[in-house]
Amino acid sequence: MELGEGMCSLSQAKTCLQQLIDKSDLAPYFHAGDGALPEQKAYTTADVQEAYSNWRSMVLRERIYPTYQKELAAMKVKKDKPKAARQKLLNMVGLTQAKSVIQDMVAAAKLQNLRKSWGIKEQTTSRHMVFTGNPGSAKTTVARLTAKILAEENIIPKSLFIECGRANLVGKYVGWTADIVKKFFREAQGGVLFIDEAYALVEDHHSYGDEAINTIVQEMENKRESVIVILAGYPDKMKKLLDRNEGLRSRIAFHVDFPDDTPEELGEILDLMCEERGYQLTDASREKCASIFEAAVKTPNFGNGRFVRNLLEQATLRQAKRLMETDANIEKEQGLLLLPEDFETLAIPSPTENRIGFCPAKGF
Repeated sequence: MELGEGMCSLSQAKTCLQQLIDKSDLAPYFHAGDGALPEQKAYTTADVQEAYSNWRSMVLRERIYPTYQKELAAMKVKKDKPKAARQKLLNMVGLTQAKSVIQDMVAAAKLQNLRKSWGIKEQTTSRHMVFTGNPGSAKTTVARLTAKILAEENIIPKSLFIECGRANLVGKYVGWTADIVKKFFREAQGGVLFIDEAYALVEDHHSYGDEAINTIVQEMENKRESVIVILAGYPDKMKKLLDRNEGLRSRIAFHVDFPDDTPEELGEILDLMCEERGYQLTDASREKCASIFEAAVKTPNFGNGRFVRNLLEQATLRQAKRLMETDANIEKEQGLLLLPEDFETLAIPSPTENRIGFCPAKGF
């Protein structure tokens, strides 16, 4: 039976599929009921060919090479076993409250799903969050990991992370802002919408920030089952935002504080960064960095993890210059070792208002 480029009925598609199977070298392995076609109104050549390919794959996997089943099962176990994002969060330096809150959130969501399986109907609870902390305290990094963790635990359908700020949400003309905000919520459907430095939406009285906030509040309520919103910013400014808009405050379920790092924590972050990048530190290098960190934490807005990253990057540049100025052949040990002279105190810039950007992981 010939099947052209047009559409055909289910019976015609089945006949064509059976002819393909009969002509196949795998025909002896055919069992009654093989070659199911999806239920739809009409079928094309591509539909029949796809069903035939699926049948061949099934026969090879289950009837000719059944030992592959064990390998596939082992691969699945190996894939499902690690919870990479959760482990990465736990390995980060500090962030005790953030780790605790996210684990509590996961536990509560799992219990709620279990209660649903028991037939107990519950009203959907809010999962929106506020992250407060100074620059470089890993708010954005933890927000990204939160999306991955919730997907790993099957609390949200996919590991989707949409990031935006005031510049992305506020339109140029009246009526534009609400549509832009709703567009971001649609893009974040099934995942996490991260709004960085959200307080900036209401600081400029000549903008349409209030319209953006009002639309965000409305969408947080309408889509609380399908979108998790994380608002982030400086502690004092985020407090003013929440105090100003009670509707926004009432929709926040979790408030996570990201404290500044101590000199000891900055040292741990440096060790982790060096380990990840393959560098080694001498005891003298660690002592010098410790003195740099002691001075840095006394300076407002010193940058936390971002400060460590910049310090290390500058050190690697000085190391490269130091080594390349020598005539001797550079050994591997020399190329991996950072000496005290490679580290210099960084100038800490004054904080800039309304800065939209990501914070590096604390130790990554």
